[in-house]
Amino acid sequence: MERAADGEFDAFISYSHAVDGSLAPALQRALEDLTRPWYRRRALRVFRDRTNLAAAPGLWPAIEAALVRSRYFVLLASPEAAGSAWVQREVAWWLSNREPATLLIALTGGDLRWGLDHVVESGPDCALPGLLTGAYSGEPLWVDLRWARTEPVLSARDSRLLDAAATFAAALHGVPKDDLVGLDLARHRGVLRLTRLVIAVLTVLLVAAATGGVLAVRQRDAAVEQTALAESRTLAMAAQSVAATRVDTAMLLSAQAMRRDPSLRTQSALFAAVTASPHLVRFVPQPAEVTGVAFAETGDIVMGRADGSVSRLDRSASAEEFLGGAGSSPIAVVAVSADGGSVVAADQAGTVRLWSGTTLKWSVPGQPAPVAAAIAPDRRTIAIATTGGADILAMDSGHRRARIAGDGHPRFGIDGEIAAVGFLGDDLVQVGYERGRAEIWRLAARPRRTDVREGPMPQDATTGSAWSAGGRSFYWMIYGAGHGYVPRLDAAVSFRSPVLASQVVAVDETGRRVAVRFGRSIYTVEAGGATEELPGFADATSLTFSPDGRRLLATGAGTAILFDLDRWGRLTTALPDQVGDYACKACGVELAVHPHGRATVWLDGNTLRCRPADGRVRAVPLRYVIDLAFTADGKYLVSATDDVLEVLPAPNGCPPPRVRSPRSIQVRAFGVRPVTGSIVLVWSGNEDEPALVDVATGKVLRKLRLPAGADGVRKAAVDPALNMIAVAADTGAIHWFDMTSGNRTATAEATGTIAPGVLEFQPGTGLLAVSAENSVELWDPHRGLLGRLSGAANQLHFTADGRMLAGLTDGDRLRIWDMPSRTLLGEVAALPDTPSEGFDTKARDPAFAGTANGPGDRWWIAAPGARPTGWTINPAEWATTACTWPNRTLAPTEWRQLVGTDPPADLSCSS
Repeated sequence: MERAADGEFDAFISYSHAVDGSLAPALQRALEDLTRPWYRRRALRVFRDRTNLAAAPGLWPAIEAALVRSRYFVLLASPEAAGSAWVQREVAWWLSNREPATLLIALTGGDLRWGLDHVVESGPDCALPGLLTGAYSGEPLWVDLRWARTEPVLSARDSRLLDAAATFAAALHGVPKDDLVGLDLARHRGVLRLTRLVIAVLTVLLVAAATGGVLAVRQRDAAVEQTALAESRTLAMAAQSVAATRVDTAMLLSAQAMRRDPSLRTQSALFAAVTASPHLVRFVPQPAEVTGVAFAETGDIVMGRADGSVSRLDRSASAEEFLGGAGSSPIAVVAVSADGGSVVAADQAGTVRLWSGTTLKWSVPGQPAPVAAAIAPDRRTIAIATTGGADILAMDSGHRRARIAGDGHPRFGIDGEIAAVGFLGDDLVQVGYERGRAEIWRLAARPRRTDVREGPMPQDATTGSAWSAGGRSFYWMIYGAGHGYVPRLDAAVSFRSPVLASQVVAVDETGRRVAVRFGRSIYTVEAGGATEELPGFADATSLTFSPDGRRLLATGAGTAILFDLDRWGRLTTALPDQVGDYACKACGVELAVHPHGRATVWLDGNTLRCRPADGRVRAVPLRYVIDLAFTADGKYLVSATDDVLEVLPAPNGCPPPRVRSPRSIQVRAFGVRPVTGSIVLVWSGNEDEPALVDVATGKVLRKLRLPAGADGVRKAAVDPALNMIAVAADTGAIHWFDMTSGNRTATAEATGTIAPGVLEFQPGTGLLAVSAENSVELWDPHRGLLGRLSGAANQLHFTADGRMLAGLTDGDRLRIWDMPSRTLLGEVAALPDTPSEGFDTKARDPAFAGTANGPGDRWWIAAPGARPTGWTINPAEWATTACTWPNRTLAPTEWRQLVGTDPPADLSCSS
């Protein structure tokens, strides 16, 4: 790899000290540490000025000398940097003395504005100096680091910063980024091997030096511990390196890392692995390469393989049964009846077999090398197509009733050969050709062609095409322009292709949803919708949609992977009900979960809905809802309506249908929190004092007296174990109260630029997490502000043991912090990227989303256009998921390849 000579610099960082004084050193450390051997101080030499040049203009000669000795220039681009005379001077020197291609850009604020001929466009938020006008012949190498501005504490080991550093380091070293990441992983493997060698040496010393036995034992034990730590780090890094291409391997590696050392690094790798590719349902290892796939209307999946075997996989992809009587010739095509009960398979030799359930009914010879198969809706007829025609077989016997000829049409072969067949009715068959032409045949004593659809596909070369699995629709693309076509309706739709070209393509039966494999990922797009990436499986050689287009099966490399495009994550549980739009422009989504998990309640427009755990959703008779909660004992559902508190009995989750109207308690309530038993804390946004109310009796037990000048309460938190209440006043102050006496015990003034937002107690500690403008603040009633967590959140939730804090951030992201280290563990999209069509875009504002704590460390989130979704915030359950979803164990060859050492005897995955 390329590296600066002694006394030279690999890179020069130019930045605004005023706004990027924290980011610049973190980026420098990340660049210097990436791929660093253990015996070397740094992998790259990076120059970063530590002095404010405005205060010391005489330093320019030293800066110029550093520029002369540097190979690359890294600009931390922002409006402030663009307006800095010193940054402009450094950029000007570089453009006068070096190639523009060696000037790399990290965007930390504002926008990159490129006009025609790559001219920098001016503007108040433009991040680039005007000196770069016309400097590039194309768009330069740049990374987006604007997120770093909102991080109060920025670590050089932040995964996002490391990814950006790897992009730059790849250019500095002159190697591809993937190779660089692999080299960094290899260096960690070397450290692991060295550590193991140390253990061996210490073991020998233990035997040889009996007099120093105690010391040697301690040293050996310490070395064993260090080996476990090094091995866990290597496993975690290996998991992160393969998560985008083989998420099953990433899950198994991260689970092994957790077994050795449940550290922040391994938990972060585990979380990244189990949340990667959220639509992925399950990996199903196969005994041979899958060569044919068919979906039943029930969701069952039939697969044929290169070894001649045929199996049926259930809808959940958790149970697979093999059909008896299969041959040894590779299966070419399979078909399944709508109910999944009947399966037909044709092998390359032409033999056709039919199964009812798992029993082979008949086997007959046929035409070799079939290309498609279909079963009629009435289950009386089978169609087996080859490139030159289609045989029509009786389903009860396999007897050939007729043959549809595939030649003699007037286009003289320019449509290619037959590629698809499908039934449009009991006696109506559609035959599809390679370039989209379709013929519709009526089955009778002698089949009769009733219609021909030439299709709108041009004769120019295409960059990818496919017929749907049921032979009803066709898709082709030409360099980014995609086109779906349904011949029977003669209907075409055009939309942007997810990629420019691909040989692995699938289209659903409507012609409006497409999947393609490109590079290391699979991409899907629906007409009029955005492209969505399905990472985690880079080896797909075939893709097949289910009849409803909502599920996708990818096969390749001896594996089948099922994706559910309606599913959102392996750590989530989603209700089947989509939340409606807001009742008003100022309204949010209110959500409550029964403390024993018996029901979930949410506000759907103007209607409050309740779904019991074992029943159908139904409306709840509450007239107006501002806030919502179940009591701690689960006996009542309580609604804050501003002027009164409304109470409904709910011992079994949802209020009984016979209850037509709620009971009212005359107390002003803007917010409500359960405390203990049937007691709740209520507060108003006005001057009314917060109060503890027993909703069983309707009595106000006591009020919490605010200091003079407090105009009301914005948010509140309760810790029953410590008998403690905290409220955030509209003035910006935080007040702590003793729950028993109602006396105020402490007050702290907010230090941020806005008043405190959401409050949440860390269970059993008295520590209060407060959402602030750019961070989460940690407050103690006696010691004041203890610190800030990196990143902001508008909603907060602690796990029951207090070891983790979850937050819902701007951009609808779920962010999780490890509380012992007070470090960000990871973040992921909390809900699907965009709400359903027609819903208010405010659905993506976390301030208006509904959240609620559920049993079992499950945190529920709801927003319009999405289904209420519960996230599991528990590393032990993450590890269980990582062990079970791959549906296999880690292979010794995978361990050797990715970890670089001999695997242990036991590679079983246990959480």
